[in-house]
Amino acid sequence: MNGRRVFLALLVVDWILGIPGVGLETRTYSSDVMNAVYGIVSLAVLVALVLTWRGRRFAAPVSLAVGAAAVILAVLDIFGLSGAEPAPAAMIVVDLAGIAIGAGIVWTALQVRKAVALPS
Repeated sequence: MNGRRVFLALLVVDWILGIPGVGLETRTYSSDVMNAVYGIVSLAVLVALVLTWRGRRFAAPVSLAVGAAAVILAVLDIFGLSGAEPAPAAMIVVDLAGIAIGAGIVWTALQVRKAVALPS
C-alpha cells in the first residue's frame, strides 16, 4: 500500500511538471476534450491517493484505472495524438517518467489484487 502511495504522489508531481506556465510544458494549445480527460484523471489520482488511507477496498481498482490512464495519456502525448502540437523534448522526458510511474501504479495495484485473491 505504501509503494502505491509513493507512485501516486510521484504521478501528481509528474503531472504538475506538465502544466503550462508551472512546469516544463511550453505548449499553450490543448483541446477541450483533452482538458476534460486530464481533469477527470487528475481528480481520480487524488481519489486513489485518499483511498489508500480510507476505503482500502476500492484503492486497488481505482489505482489500476489511474495507472493505466496515465500510461495511455503519456503515450498519446509522446506520439502527438493528444494535441495539435508535438511534444517538446522536456515533455517527452516528463511523459516517459509518467509511463514508468503509471506502470508502477498498475503493478502495485495488481500485486494487491493477487494477494487478496490467493487463498490463505
